Amino acid sequence: MLETIPLINKRLEAFSNPRIFLTNRGGVMDNIEPYFLTTSMKKAQVAVLFQDLVGKGLEFATEAKKRGIPIVVVQHGRGSVVDYAPPSNKKLLADRICIWGPRDKEMLIKSGINEERIVLAGSPIFDGLKAYKKAHKGTTVLFAPAHSTGNCDFDKLSNMEIINILRSIKGINILVKLLSTHKNRKAYGNNVILSNSFNNDHLNKCIDAVRRSDILISNQAGTIELIAMYFNVPVIFVKIPSHNTDKELSKRFMTNFPAKSGYVAFGSYFLNNADMLPEAIEEVIKNPSLMVESRKEELKASAGIGMGLTPTRTIVKTIKELAK
Repeated sequence: MLETIPLINKRLEAFSNPRIFLTNRGGVMDNIEPYFLTTSMKKAQVAVLFQDLVGKGLEFATEAKKRGIPIVVVQHGRGSVVDYAPPSNKKLLADRICIWGPRDKEMLIKSGINEERIVLAGSPIFDGLKAYKKAHKGTTVLFAPAHSTGNCDFDKLSNMEIINILRSIKGINILVKLLSTHKNRKAYGNNVILSNSFNNDHLNKCIDAVRRSDILISNQAGTIELIAMYFNVPVIFVKIPSHNTDKELSKRFMTNFPAKSGYVAFGSYFLNNADMLPEAIEEVIKNPSLMVESRKEELKASAGIGMGLTPTRTIVKTIKELAK
């Protein structure tokens, strides 16, 4: 029997499961969506959202509360629950929040959220994902530049410096994973993969970029780093000296980071500045086992990988239970 019904991509049980109102940012809910028929908020038995904090997410959650519709929030990215913690202290409106890893659970509990509302599900984006790489010639370095938020222009602060240093390194191919919010796209060259983080193909494009790469360079902690770790692609993280990177990292990972460069933590090789990239890339290439254990630890802490979790089934079960 086929897992899903052709054309409509639904499992048979979708017709007997509760009707849901669904928001699916970037394709995070692609494994869950076939289990349900979606409908308007007015007709839904459960509202399944990727966030209940700001913008439309907050509007949908508020409307669901008014209508007496139970809400399930499914974490949509690495460390995205940080907004419920100090100093933001955003209110969790959802009846249940399905989170990816034990670090997120610990953060929510420390922030005063009742443990009964927290479901440690694991990350659904890795459910059934095959960790194969695409064959390519030479060494391909993937750069995922920081995307600007508010008045902070990361192109001026760090991104252009990193891309220029990468171009000065002989013997590597450069691939850049950009978001639609990056304004200065031409400066990154022609070997670019572009996505909109709200579109359903966003995560698939991130996965495709990682599959074509041997090393990931990052200067903003995010989900693409977890994807790289899942594919055993080494991650080199470059701090932004003139930005509050240390403060942001400490908040997200609940620890203080050492000041020295060249240390391995949270699955990544950390650098205090971009000038050290040539040496770091050379070291990582020569020592492929450098971050293996750290990657395993981070995948477990951030995505629940290796814990025997069943993300899709757990999220589906949580939705069904709230509909009763």
